[in-house]
Amino acid sequence: MGKKNGEPKLIIEAIQVGHGDCTLISWNNGNMKSAWNCIIDGGDGDSSNNQAILDTLDKYGINSIDLAIVSHFDTDHIGGFSNLCEKVKIKTYWSPYTPAFVKYSWLFGSRGQKAVNRALNLEKKLEKLKVEMQSPLDGYIATPVEDLRISVYSPPSKLYERLLSGRNVEELFSSYPTPIGTVFYDFLDYSREELNNPLVRGFQERKLGNTVTRNLVNEQNELASTRNNIEIEDADKVAVCAQQGLGPEFFGNHLLNDTSLVIKLEFWLGSQWFSLLFPGDLENWVYVIKRHQPNLYSDYFKVSHHGGRIFIGESNGLDQVFQAIRPTFSSISASGKHGLPHAATREALVRWSSSVFCSLNKGCERFKLDGNLPIQDSRSCRDTFSCQRREDGNTFTINSKSIEINKQACQRTYTPNSLPVIQFEQHFIPDSKILTNLSEREIDKRTGYIKKYLNEIYKERINGGNIFVSKPVSIEEIHTKLLQDNRYLTQGQIEQIFKHGYLKGEFWSRSNGNLRYDSWREAYKLPTNDIIKKMWALLEKKELLITILPQITGGASTILNEVSRDNFAVILEKRTAYPQQLIDQYVWPVLIPNALKYFNLVYVVSHSDYRKSFLLLFRKSIKSFQIIIEKELKHAPFKLYSDYESDSYYHELYDKYAEGNANIFMLNSFITTKGGNRIKFVDDLFVAFNHINEGSTNRYDIISPY
Repeated sequence: MGKKNGEPKLIIEAIQVGHGDCTLISWNNGNMKSAWNCIIDGGDGDSSNNQAILDTLDKYGINSIDLAIVSHFDTDHIGGFSNLCEKVKIKTYWSPYTPAFVKYSWLFGSRGQKAVNRALNLEKKLEKLKVEMQSPLDGYIATPVEDLRISVYSPPSKLYERLLSGRNVEELFSSYPTPIGTVFYDFLDYSREELNNPLVRGFQERKLGNTVTRNLVNEQNELASTRNNIEIEDADKVAVCAQQGLGPEFFGNHLLNDTSLVIKLEFWLGSQWFSLLFPGDLENWVYVIKRHQPNLYSDYFKVSHHGGRIFIGESNGLDQVFQAIRPTFSSISASGKHGLPHAATREALVRWSSSVFCSLNKGCERFKLDGNLPIQDSRSCRDTFSCQRREDGNTFTINSKSIEINKQACQRTYTPNSLPVIQFEQHFIPDSKILTNLSEREIDKRTGYIKKYLNEIYKERINGGNIFVSKPVSIEEIHTKLLQDNRYLTQGQIEQIFKHGYLKGEFWSRSNGNLRYDSWREAYKLPTNDIIKKMWALLEKKELLITILPQITGGASTILNEVSRDNFAVILEKRTAYPQQLIDQYVWPVLIPNALKYFNLVYVVSHSDYRKSFLLLFRKSIKSFQIIIEKELKHAPFKLYSDYESDSYYHELYDKYAEGNANIFMLNSFITTKGGNRIKFVDDLFVAFNHINEGSTNRYDIISPY
């Protein structure tokens, strides 16, 4: 395929290999002497399917493959590569990181064991042929030729590290769907033993950026020097396979599927990008959706797992995933084996206005009497429509002006002739908390709306006066504001904007702190520099700041970040209409450099019989804190360690010190309850000062490390 009059040309050939995947991609931007050729997956290795691949390459005069990709090691994806590499030159080969699965080859069912061994044998053959071998990771971007960009969205490096280290691997094997989403928050803190694990160390040493350059000799040596430390009962294996409706020989196969390479290719056609998404047999999309949802939109979608089940976490994810991708064309490679493709997958694609192309031909059309949805008598649409295998594959030819496909779609929604019921049904698809379907441009625009609303809400509060509590602004309140302006966003979309606005520094927001299911539910206007200066002024004029620190930790900045400051937040909330949570999480860290500049750190350590605590004090460097304490004690209405029955004295002291009206400012609330309803100021603190004044250190030590 040579130069064609300067016109860019993209060919996508979904080669007919039955129940299996094999796609040829050939690209010429119009200025290349020869096309760039890529093949993704190689079918099952059956002789007739192998011949179909070679016939397709011969049809286009292709005698070398620039990039060969195996999405995962299932037979129906990797089987044909052994024959292909003997017939055609392969320059670069991408695959998952094989040692992560070889380590557990004994644990897989017989199908998985064969898959791993097949991957090893293929790699040995490729090594002899001097093929460059790589295992790309989430975040890897390649531009092998002009006007082409390849992005890898999965698997993440952390997943391989987890498998190689052996940490919590039982969870990945013994749960279905694969709990791949936990990896998103899997903050690995390696033990010394794990750091010395040859597999982990070798993986890190060969990783450059977001790809791993393979070295089969070193990998084999590393595998030989590690031991397996995972035990799973046979009953658990049977139960996991039963959830999938498969036999025990398939145990572990779900992990192979969910570690598929997820790859997006984008081609510049001269006036716009045309994108292709290949997710292998990915079943659980939770990681990819959480990590890459804004970038998933694709013109062409190779439907994952032959039109089988798709999950987000443990829930059916068909509509959420297809909503994110919004493919113009969807390609399914299936033969009816294992009941694939599922009718539910086909119908979900149609709901999201995708034209569906399959490796099967529809044998008939069936509708309900009202003409709406086809009758579904079985789980597989092959049975419903009496589908038969096509003789050859589906060919998509794309240039700057048109798209031509050699076959009719089994369901066409690309033209205005699509059934209106499709639009009707979309309104009933529930909102997904993990998916919002907003483009980056839409997010930026709507972030501006919400920032405006937050400013309005703040002005209302500060102008209202008599502020006691100022809560963060909730999703529900923003939703109401949007409706009043005839703007319509789901709560899930507002949640995404809250997170986006926080990351962009447009406003303050906070999540629920749940590492597994992060949810951004509240937001607020950020304080200006002038307001932060006013907040600092509350502290700057004080002689002494007091709070409790549970233990002495690290350097001064670390200590100040960990101190209790709830009273400080309460006072500022009343004076500025900023929520305590914002002051605690945003304002206080901003003030730490000033605090270190204006105050020194001193500890008073209690050694009383009933407790041991650390009282952290700040003092101005030009003052003696003994003089400050003595001055405060002289103005106290009574001796704090005397026994008074009336609470009024304690309330008077609390008002004075806790409200910031004294020369000593308490950053946290220093109140305890002793005996009934009696509220008592923590007089031990002032008793300590009294002892310090008298030069006694029997019960207290003074530490001033800074």
